[in-house]
Amino acid sequence: MFKINAQDRAVDFLKKTIEEKSLSHFYLFYGPPGVGKMTAALAFAAGLLCEAPENYEACGKCANCRRVLHANCPNIITIKPDGKVIKIDQIRELQSYLKFKMEQGESRFFIIDDAHKMTREAANSLLKVLEEPPGGTFFILISDNIDLMPATVVSRGQLIKFNPVPRSVIDEILREKGCSKEKAAAVSLVSRGSVGNALTLMEDEEVVAQRENIIAFLAHLPTRRAKILEFAAELDANYDVPLGLDIVFSCYRDLLVWQATGKDKMIINQDFIDGIRKRVFCPGTLLKKLDDIIYAQRAISNNANRLLTLETLLLNLNDQSS
Repeated sequence: MFKINAQDRAVDFLKKTIEEKSLSHFYLFYGPPGVGKMTAALAFAAGLLCEAPENYEACGKCANCRRVLHANCPNIITIKPDGKVIKIDQIRELQSYLKFKMEQGESRFFIIDDAHKMTREAANSLLKVLEEPPGGTFFILISDNIDLMPATVVSRGQLIKFNPVPRSVIDEILREKGCSKEKAAAVSLVSRGSVGNALTLMEDEEVVAQRENIIAFLAHLPTRRAKILEFAAELDANYDVPLGLDIVFSCYRDLLVWQATGKDKMIINQDFIDGIRKRVFCPGTLLKKLDDIIYAQRAISNNANRLLTLETLLLNLNDQSS
């Protein structure tokens, strides 16, 4: 009924809680965006609401399952940010739903997406509900970053971790949807383990072109200082810089892996493998390059001057080329 990719540990745990009737009233699904947290929340709710579950999973055929699939199940209420935040009025509205009594043995679910975007007032209001929830009521909070959530809320939940999806799985999903081998390789590389990101990027024709431009530039190092500064400016103005740096990192990672193992199958950028085989660096130089890239990634994530960081990185890579 619901396909959840590469999250076996989380799925198996949730199925086991249903099987053993050891349900918690409050779950917190956390992990990177686009890895199946919302899908898992709906699948979990459907498994408990299903009229004829199969192996503790929703059948996908009964009336309740069809309602879940069509997003019109009255027993599932989803709350999302109103603008940039989840406001206290939204939590108060949730509390008003709790006043309605349910039939004996009936269950209902409140799924709060982007729970880390709750205001302090909203989180405090929700906390009161979580402390004494009505019977048969389940809360599933979904967060890309639980570090932004109040510890008082996090500590009360059953935490379920969702991991980045392996690149090979993302590549397979994209190929199944008709993506070319070259584009699937480019998209899966920069998706950061997120199927959601990958499916969005799949529609972006610039992704492949930008990857090719970056790899072509790196292949021609060393080059003139003016050329370095020109490309840094282009990256800053026209590229998704975090994704671009992921591509740069993958290239030098491939060089290090190839020189250490000589195994083609371990190379990420398979479509550029001929160029990877031709470049020769000493391991210490490659490790220094990778350190420089990681430093730049961290600096930009911490809001350092982006153009200056890119210029410094590319100049360092150029100076260390051989």
